[in-house]
Amino acid sequence: MGLEFLRFGAPVAFAALGESIGQRAGVLNIGLEGFMLMGAYVAFRVTGATGNPYLGLLAGVVAGVVLALIQGFLTIHNTADQVVVGTAVNLLALGLTNTLFRAQFGKSGELVRVPSLPTLFGPFDAGLILLGILVIALSLWLARSKWGLANRAVGEYPPAVQSAGLSVTRIRWQAALLAGAFAGLAGGG
Repeated sequence: MGLEFLRFGAPVAFAALGESIGQRAGVLNIGLEGFMLMGAYVAFRVTGATGNPYLGLLAGVVAGVVLALIQGFLTIHNTADQVVVGTAVNLLALGLTNTLFRAQFGKSGELVRVPSLPTLFGPFDAGLILLGILVIALSLWLARSKWGLANRAVGEYPPAVQSAGLSVTRIRWQAALLAGAFAGLAGGG
């Protein structure tokens, strides 16, 4: 068993890391599981087609951003209920990936080997090392940068951000897209 729990928990940690950005900006995304699922499916297909796991990982990130665009359009732009939209995104991703997977592999599916990211330093794969670096970097960025302060202020008291001449909508979009990218990375990794 050893450190396997770290490897298996890393994808959820990537998604949670991204969601922490969105939460601070007042953007609730309960559809993270759907983002991860879509990121995993797209990364699987791209890696299988190209043989390049890094390209697959990038495709997973793009899939997460695309779902974030859909969710952001509905919740930030059109002010739809975030819980309802998050649930719908989860169901959309589940249904779409299930349908596409069954169309390709049939009812039972099959085990397919695709190239994976390399392992470094024994049981630590590249994803775990990247996660550690991102946790530290993101914590510092959110705590000490102007954008991090604005992001936090948008979630706590949006009128203060508006009075400072910043766009609440723009910051929320940026936070939502970053959260989507992290969730896509979680699925693709």
